[in-house]
Amino acid sequence: MMSRLENILSRLEKVSRAGKGFKACCPAHPDRSPSLSVKESDSGQILVHCFAGCTTDSVMAALGLTLADLYEPKLNGGQSRKRDGINRRELKAAVDFERQVLFIVNADKKAGRLISQVDLERATLAINRISSVSRIL
Repeated sequence: MMSRLENILSRLEKVSRAGKGFKACCPAHPDRSPSLSVKESDSGQILVHCFAGCTTDSVMAALGLTLADLYEPKLNGGQSRKRDGINRRELKAAVDFERQVLFIVNADKKAGRLISQVDLERATLAINRISSVSRIL
């Protein structure tokens, strides 16, 4: 099965690699030399930009596609399916929670409150979790 990026690139002319993405002739205007940039973002979204000023909507319409074709299909609950199986939105929420745990422990320490062994262990767990997520992302 063709990926979303491959589907878009297959419809363009004069496609060539350009940095982390591709350049091609824009189908939305008479283009003799490539003015269209196409690449996939880290989150899986396809980014399309015409340096001559065509809108993304007009580029996609000229390809016979819609803006929805730039995004991964939605699963139940409106979550995007990720190539690597990781939902970055959920990871960010988890990291934010772990940062709150550290904030509370640090606030208690600065206020001169006694930090229990359980709280110290939980703070250590928060640090380890944040560190693990930063290696994934």
